Amino acid sequence: MEENPSQAIGQNASTEQSATTELPDTNGGCNLGCAIGIVVAVAVVAAVVVALLRRRRGAKTDDSAAKAPASDDGKTVEIYVGNLNYATTDDQLRKEFAKFGVVKSARVVTHRASGKSKGYGFVLMPHRNEAEIAISKLNNHEVMGRKLRVNEARNGIPGNAKKK
Repeated sequence: MEENPSQAIGQNASTEQSATTELPDTNGGCNLGCAIGIVVAVAVVAAVVVALLRRRRGAKTDDSAAKAPASDDGKTVEIYVGNLNYATTDDQLRKEFAKFGVVKSARVVTHRASGKSKGYGFVLMPHRNEAEIAISKLNNHEVMGRKLRVNEARNGIPGNAKKK
């Protein structure tokens, strides 16, 4: 007696189904580790949002207060240095100005595409009296075969505009 193939498949399927019956997944496939990961992600996002809101409102965060040097009185002077030798590096520029006081930063402006110097740069000095001495001593001073043109930058730092 030959069996109908559809009946045989149906019988086998019902037998397999009863043997592999599992409990239904009630938590959407998320175990305890997954839940902890979600809570951590939400906490990180909340911290970022709070930091952005503080920055937007102009409130200082604890990190920004810790990074400011103790001697910085908010009177940082930006100095323009022109007619630089094209081989001058940021470090060489810093060393020239460090002879006269604290240098917060020094950078030679370079062309974006080629990376070559444009022949000028900027120096930030946190103390006005030291910056003014550096400007007076280095203006028209020869460095690496070129007479420098040194003065306070015209754009300046917001809030530190030089009064005429």
